[in-house]
Amino acid sequence: MDSDRAASTVASQPVWPWAVATRSTGCPAVPAGRLAASHWIAKAAAVAPTVASAFLITAVNMVQAILLAHALGPVGRGELAASLSYTRLLTYIGLCGVNYVIVRRVAQARVSDSAISRAAVWTGGMTGLATMCVVVVLSLVGLPPEKRYLAWLSILCAATLPLDHMRLNLNAVDQGRGHMTRFNAGRIVAAAVWPALLAVAWCMGGISVARAVVLLVPAALLGLAFRLVWSDDRSYWRTGSPRVRELLREGRPFALSMVVNEIFNNLDWLLMLWLVNFAQQGLYAAALPAVRMLCVAPEALAVFAFNAGAKHDRSPRVGHLVALAAGTLAVQAVAALLYWTVLGSLILLVYKQPFAGATVFAVALLPAMVFQGSAIIADGYMRGRGKANVGIAARLAGAICMALAALLLYRACGAMAVPWAASIGNGVATLWLAAAMIRDARDPQGPVVAPAEMIQTNELPD
Repeated sequence: MDSDRAASTVASQPVWPWAVATRSTGCPAVPAGRLAASHWIAKAAAVAPTVASAFLITAVNMVQAILLAHALGPVGRGELAASLSYTRLLTYIGLCGVNYVIVRRVAQARVSDSAISRAAVWTGGMTGLATMCVVVVLSLVGLPPEKRYLAWLSILCAATLPLDHMRLNLNAVDQGRGHMTRFNAGRIVAAAVWPALLAVAWCMGGISVARAVVLLVPAALLGLAFRLVWSDDRSYWRTGSPRVRELLREGRPFALSMVVNEIFNNLDWLLMLWLVNFAQQGLYAAALPAVRMLCVAPEALAVFAFNAGAKHDRSPRVGHLVALAAGTLAVQAVAALLYWTVLGSLILLVYKQPFAGATVFAVALLPAMVFQGSAIIADGYMRGRGKANVGIAARLAGAICMALAALLLYRACGAMAVPWAASIGNGVATLWLAAAMIRDARDPQGPVVAPAEMIQTNELPD
């Protein structure tokens, strides 16, 4: 009976001690403010594990950076960064947007988890092999002459791409279905395996650049194996659904976004590869993880920004958006200022004296991190509005400005031109996105998609 169902529902609800009124049914009336508070508490509880895992991965990356710095020194760290450059650049570009398609299809329940998981593995293997071939070519012909002896190490790094592509596609299945425990655990394990192997190698006799690169392959294999074992269906030899060709075709609209995004995010690494020596490149590679943590919280908040932009029922006022953008930038700036006061001491503490020169790179990168964190949140909002092209245009403009600024400043400033150019490029991208948000508030007409239609994945290169 309906009355019995209603009674059981009421009985299962908690009794609110602050209830101010009771309807005739006997249900306590909860003030709107309390309901709103409980709603936000529930949201915070849901996202807290993902935010915590993001900070944990950042901490693992910091430990990895410290271990590599102590083991290799500035020159060796620069050699390792050069060896990883093209693999790092093409890891996500080579996915061809398939991970976006998988998230969308699973979120819309258009295919079973088992079928699309098999398709994810097969597609990841194919895109990974194709990307590996591209990196091999770039390693042979695309390194500066004085760094070309590292080509074989760069090729060995590329051997991890098929394994990483399969893992990342399976992560997309978990994200789309909302299996966040498995999603977060998979990311943490994948991030922790390589530094764990490095620590074992360190205890057994030391780490060289070649040994660190060789250990990347078993690390990628173990990261994938963890996700394959923790799976609902292990029949990966069977044909999946949809077919590889269909996933690649649907991924085309996302591919351009992926290309521009990854070029923008890795342009500073490429500039360091071509413009500076190994010692300076090693100092920069040590400085970047030290300041990258300023973007961890914005990456988590971008999910909320996406959902806010995707709402159909209301559009925020221009003044509200301006205040929100200014507040976000101010919070990032205050965090960077506080971090600046301890940055020099922190780098000396964790990296020791050979990496003292990394401090100037880290300080110069702080403005770039302030702008980048704000841009991540703004881009999440515009994606929710169904206007992902705005982020593409912003990053393209930022990349052009970054490259031009680095080339113009290099003769006078040397290696410091790269972090300063990164700040200029990220500043341009942030202003572009902020202006787009204001234009959208003034004229809210345009395509707006539900969260299931386009879900942003911000997993960074491991």
